[in-house]
Amino acid sequence: MLFLLVAQGLAIAAENTVGSPVRFTLLPDAPVSATLDDVCCGALAERFGVEQITGFSTTLGRPVNWIRLEPLPGPGVLDFGLIADDLTLYARDPESGKVTRISRSGDQIAAPERDMLATHSAFMITGHDLGKDIFVRIAQERSLAIHPRLLDGHLFEQRERGAMLIHAFVIGASSIIILFNLSLGILIRKAVFVFYSASVLALLIGNLYYTGVGPAYVWGAWPEVSNLLFDFGMVCGVFFIGLVLYSFLKGPQGRQPLLVRLTLAPTLLILPVCGVFLIFPPWVARVVLTAFVGFSVLGFLVISAILAYQGHRAARVLLPTLLLVTLPAAILIVLPKNSQVLLDSQLSPIKYLIPSDHYLEIIIFLDALLLSLVLAYRIRLAENDALRSAGALERLQKGVNRKMLETIDGERRRVAADLHDTAGQGLLAITARLSRFLRHENLTNSQEAEIRKAADYSRGVVGDIRRISHDLHPAIVDHLGWRNAIEELFNTLEDTTGIVVELDLDVSEDVLDDLQKLHLYRVTQEVVSNIAKHSGARTCEAHFYSRAGRLCAEISDDGHGTGQGPGAEDGQASLGHLIIDQRISTLNGEWTMRTDAAGSQVSFSFPVRLPAQTGTG
Repeated sequence: MLFLLVAQGLAIAAENTVGSPVRFTLLPDAPVSATLDDVCCGALAERFGVEQITGFSTTLGRPVNWIRLEPLPGPGVLDFGLIADDLTLYARDPESGKVTRISRSGDQIAAPERDMLATHSAFMITGHDLGKDIFVRIAQERSLAIHPRLLDGHLFEQRERGAMLIHAFVIGASSIIILFNLSLGILIRKAVFVFYSASVLALLIGNLYYTGVGPAYVWGAWPEVSNLLFDFGMVCGVFFIGLVLYSFLKGPQGRQPLLVRLTLAPTLLILPVCGVFLIFPPWVARVVLTAFVGFSVLGFLVISAILAYQGHRAARVLLPTLLLVTLPAAILIVLPKNSQVLLDSQLSPIKYLIPSDHYLEIIIFLDALLLSLVLAYRIRLAENDALRSAGALERLQKGVNRKMLETIDGERRRVAADLHDTAGQGLLAITARLSRFLRHENLTNSQEAEIRKAADYSRGVVGDIRRISHDLHPAIVDHLGWRNAIEELFNTLEDTTGIVVELDLDVSEDVLDDLQKLHLYRVTQEVVSNIAKHSGARTCEAHFYSRAGRLCAEISDDGHGTGQGPGAEDGQASLGHLIIDQRISTLNGEWTMRTDAAGSQVSFSFPVRLPAQTGTG
């Protein structure tokens, strides 16, 4: 970018310092049908202005202007600046009245028919042309500043080469940006990048027209499409820029604000506006189209400014870029091309600060570059929104899991209490009465055997109720603490299965709150249950320790695995996996499980409420 600006400054300086202005007189209001004979020798010759000038601007609605050059100081290149529609140069011998040369230039002239193939409207002046009357017919529908200069041929060629380097750089860089955004839009399925690529392409077509690169080197063999392509570029530019802004400013879903929907107005009105070409002369239609483009850009700025003032985050990101692109464009378009007073005043330094040939290229390149960065930043905003939404969803999920587990544990506590206090106590009373019946003297042997059998069965049911009640809610955690509860789990595993257990509890009792104690017990209970049911292990090692404010646990065995992988076919094992995952997630912790030929290992950790003691693992 720095290279581009430096090259641009050098090109501007060279353009405004190399060559000498050519003085001429202007024939105003020449009819379209006027010929050279009418201008040089007929009634129109007397209407040439008396004052010699060095520049003027063509007028809308007056498509033909004639100028008569003052005697040229020497041979060189007669450069009229940015390429016009149709320029015809006539060299006439003043003594014989014979026309010795007719040359043409302009984007409405096929490239092989031009006097010089260049991005400017230019003619080669030779020694044979010196001393002759030179008239130039200028046919130009749009407003264009005409400032002929006589340049040395080598300097003109050098300037053209430098300009082509800038043209090539901007066109190449813009093309890369177009292809990149188009590919990105297709890959990530975001229409805004496709719309943006189309808008930059439309601007690039307008740039090719304006700089003369298109008429000279792209579509030079078809001059009749030159103005049409420029109109097409403006139409598509507004059409797709409106879509880009709407896609950029709209929210993720729901009804869009009125101001955001208004950005689509130019897109919807562009076809009716183009209908003026069917009704009015081309120059009137192009004035209407140009005005529509200008008002559309102004509308985009106003809408973005209002939305930014209202706190719209995307508009606040977009507005500075729009200002950086559109304001310089407006200044560069309005001042140097249509303000003759400014150009001819004593404020000559302005000529070195305002580009003449390349300003549209700089604007397009800045537009493409800055809006690409803005779109990339918009993706970042969208990703941040997605991350925030994902975080909120995760917090909501954890809250739901926590509430669900609290509800389940609370219901378990109630059912356990009901079983213990109601069913358990009732069965104990039944068992006691059956025992009293056994002491009755009149019982037969068969009656005594039946009563004894019923009493034993009742005692077994009481034991089952106590076990179920304990499984539903481990009261031992509340009464004896979580360390004793964990020890009881592994003692029961060793007593019932014969698995040799090595337990290391290197954690203080007071590092956990009540909820953490319950979840820790339930997770450990699930792991121990799976070892007992599925592993076929002979030994088991369990280590509980604290590290960096977290409680860590590692429980391993030498069995053949518990079948608890996420894809396990065992429904009970999969449910156990889900229970562990939900409880560890509720504790904001992490857990892993490894199963191989050497056995299985379950590791988990979670932050504790109080500072943990330093332990070893």
